[in-house]
Amino acid sequence: MSEQEINKTEALSEEILEGDVQQLDPGELEVVNLLQEFDVSFEIIATFLTNKYSLSTLRIIERAEIEELIPVPHLAERTKVIHGLNKWRCSQGLPPISHPAVPVQHVEKDKKKEVSREECSATYLLTNSARGRAIIDSYKSSDHKLLSRTDKASITRIVVDEFIDRFSKLTSAELKSRASELFQLFPTIPEHTWFEPSSYKNASGHTIKRRFARGCLYDRNINVWKRIVKIQPPVINRTDEAGPSPKSVIGITETQVEEYRKLKQWFIHNQDEWEDLRAKWKATSQIRLLELSRADNRTCESIVAEYPTLKHHHGYQLIQIDFEERFPEKTTSLFDHWDSFASGVRRIFELEILDAEGKGLLETIADEKCSKDVRNISIVSLLAHLLACKHPVGNQTNSRHWKPSIVETKEAVLLSVTNFNQLEGDLARLTNRCFEKGLPFTPIIIVLGSTNPTGYTLWHNTFSYKFPSFLKTLDICIKLFRAYDIEYPPQSADVWTFLAGYLYEFPIEQPYLVALCATLDRLAKAK
Repeated sequence: MSEQEINKTEALSEEILEGDVQQLDPGELEVVNLLQEFDVSFEIIATFLTNKYSLSTLRIIERAEIEELIPVPHLAERTKVIHGLNKWRCSQGLPPISHPAVPVQHVEKDKKKEVSREECSATYLLTNSARGRAIIDSYKSSDHKLLSRTDKASITRIVVDEFIDRFSKLTSAELKSRASELFQLFPTIPEHTWFEPSSYKNASGHTIKRRFARGCLYDRNINVWKRIVKIQPPVINRTDEAGPSPKSVIGITETQVEEYRKLKQWFIHNQDEWEDLRAKWKATSQIRLLELSRADNRTCESIVAEYPTLKHHHGYQLIQIDFEERFPEKTTSLFDHWDSFASGVRRIFELEILDAEGKGLLETIADEKCSKDVRNISIVSLLAHLLACKHPVGNQTNSRHWKPSIVETKEAVLLSVTNFNQLEGDLARLTNRCFEKGLPFTPIIIVLGSTNPTGYTLWHNTFSYKFPSFLKTLDICIKLFRAYDIEYPPQSADVWTFLAGYLYEFPIEQPYLVALCATLDRLAKAK
């Protein structure tokens, strides 16, 4: 077993020992429960999980593979597993575990000698892996031709880890070759999902250059031996080709700057003259965006402190003005794309969502008696299940790292409450959590009422805006983040990046989110 696999096995056994199994999917939990019945150690259970065994593969596992998983000096543990699996398989009418004709160690050595570096392709590795063959067969028999995130992760590990175990890290040319192979095997998954070099020619023949290559295979290839000590929140691309950056504004005179400073005070004291205020706000949008672009560490608190007029209950109209100044063609993007988005992402949810709470939300979406707002709330809630934060997050002011749960991911997007008493306690709890974790508090959507919502509020501890529908609230929240380049909360950054990227067509850097958007586009076209 490689050093990486040993480290992962140790980490998994610690999680199981401590009872922290929230990160295990239902299939892994089934394996844990079965092997615990055989009275084997947590280290042995973690070994099976590391190698991606499920109940279906335990039904066909052979003795040679068990001997590879449980080597000397763990013969007693091996005996327990073989005895327990034999009884379990016989109870299901399956044959007992077979005896190997040749010791597995010899078989593995012979295999590695037979295959050269050039022959050890993605197709070879997948077709010689039980898990790989199962994924290929499932994909071919599927009507929708989709790969789940788990499938993509398994393919990546087989293609990269198995190759590195035999030889060394893949070169750029080998990564490109394997991406092409995977596109042939899974033609509905874009080739750039697997690997996209730092320099390539687009369809027009122009050379595109970026600082780094990207893709699932590339990320795995460079990180496979690294133990990540500190995970930084995802970096959001702030240079948008779709709209003018405020830094590009030119031709502003000193006189205009002086007039603008006076207007900033006028805004504070003349909020009763709202229509006049809106007109002046729009006239000064360019210089305001330029001023904000030069500020470091922009947060809602710092922006509202600089522009207190945003606290007005109609302050969201001013956010809309600034967003339209930067991205005039994206003003109605959410409402234009939502129906096709909701239809496509629902099919992805049906494939990916396995937990009980998520399945309950899927039933809500399918219930024709539910209102549109309830369905839309359920869709955004399910994104927290689909894109739950995968790594610990932290802040420069807080060295302790924190692994957010699905609930904590969801609460950084929206909060559903039944009454105002619950609301007060929940808001205090969320505010304290951000303070303890050293993170700025970001706007969240508050839904009053669960089965029959009666109100929608975009809430921050410095302002609140009420709206007649959930989608309008979501629209203003995303526009607030993007108009002023406010960092997304790290525990829900993937959810916000995905929504802004797909609905408003803002650039996305994360390969798995790019692939998810591509799948949605394909489902929309096939509809």
